[in-house]
Amino acid sequence: MPDATTTIETVTVVRPLKVISLICEILALLTLLLSLSTCAWLKCEGYFKSGIFQECTYANPRYHSLPNGAPAPGQCQMSRIVEKPYFQITAALLVLAGAVILASIGVTGAGLSTINYGQRYLYYRIAMYLSLIGLIAQQIALVVFPLCFYFELEMWFGSTWELDWSYGVGWGSSICTFFACALLIADKEREEVYYKEKTVYTNSQMVV
Repeated sequence: MPDATTTIETVTVVRPLKVISLICEILALLTLLLSLSTCAWLKCEGYFKSGIFQECTYANPRYHSLPNGAPAPGQCQMSRIVEKPYFQITAALLVLAGAVILASIGVTGAGLSTINYGQRYLYYRIAMYLSLIGLIAQQIALVVFPLCFYFELEMWFGSTWELDWSYGVGWGSSICTFFACALLIADKEREEVYYKEKTVYTNSQMVV
């Protein structure tokens, strides 16, 4: 008569939402780098634009009077980050956000690649907190910058100032970070572990 042996197997699966979260983190980092590397956070149509680290004057400016210390027509230079505290705060917060998002990408990737459930749970929790820190830093920077600029608007030449596309890209990065964090929070870790019962039959013979 065959002998039956019952065993319980633990099966760990990769949830698709965690993969989507990793993709959102990568998109958040790329769009944040794009936003920081361009000089299109502020613009006065027809003659001047400024980013966080660089400002430029159009080749053929519409106005003859430029902001004090502005570069020559068609030239670029370091932005007002040296003299404007809110430029410095915005830059520091966004660089911090970029650093923690990069760390979150590495930790999420480690969680997806490990087969140890305990380590995977820990990695996901760390990635969630890192994404949350990055999101808060981005939100503060993106709110503080236009408010501070508005309060000193009379110090800038030109009548029509607008937030340019790089600022919008910064918000796009913040949205990606939000979705990454939300997916890490919403996707329950316990759903990644399944228990499978397995019965093995073996033939045994009595030897006389």
